[in-house]
Amino acid sequence: MIAKNYTARLMALLLLLMSHDALADVETWLAKISEAYGGEHKINVAQSYRQHGVTFSSMRGREGKVLRAYRHPDHLRIEIDYGPGDIELRLLAGSRSWKQNKIVQEPFYSAMLLQAGRLGLPVVLLKFRKHVKDLGSFQGMQGNTLQGLELPFHQYNKLVVGIDPMSGRIVESRGVIKIKRFNMNFTTLYDDFRKVDGRLFAFKETHYVMGRKMGYTHLEQIVIEPLVDELFYPLKTKPEIKTDIVRIE
Repeated sequence: MIAKNYTARLMALLLLLMSHDALADVETWLAKISEAYGGEHKINVAQSYRQHGVTFSSMRGREGKVLRAYRHPDHLRIEIDYGPGDIELRLLAGSRSWKQNKIVQEPFYSAMLLQAGRLGLPVVLLKFRKHVKDLGSFQGMQGNTLQGLELPFHQYNKLVVGIDPMSGRIVESRGVIKIKRFNMNFTTLYDDFRKVDGRLFAFKETHYVMGRKMGYTHLEQIVIEPLVDELFYPLKTKPEIKTDIVRIE
């Protein structure tokens, strides 16, 4: 009995030490990311912004002018103008999402929530740091060795980032949506990093779905500013700001 109790206490101590080491590793990487993106003060100041540029969708086969508006942690507007009479509009506001001004449910809602989280990198990692997991090193889509961090995201989904160990920049992100027993992967590669008001942003993105290249987004301007509720809702819709973007186990 004494031997069993001693073994149990020893295992508990080892697990505690291992969890402390993992947490320390996560904090080390978060500090490196924070430094790369201008420091926590600049990151925290820039929690809402508009992005203007062009985006290409292989499904449509042409470019469109894109407006993306983000407000931490769960408000997003994506408006793509492909030409006269062809405007795509997607909205996310807390616990609700819309496509072409019609409310939509899962899995579209999870996809929008994950897209907001990825657009808000790295602030979502810093704000929900106690839920971030260290994945160790892995090979990125371009064959480079990256450091991985994972954030459980809304129910059974995940947000995974790949960090360049030298610069601390997030050069790859992956949103994983669990649909029954199937995982849907949306990956973005980041490039052309520039600072706006002291905060680092990637101005070029390449998009993949299930490993297949589906398009790109090239930003031309980013404006950091407060954004009003009305921007994220269809007309005559009352605001409701309630959601848990991180799954707490």
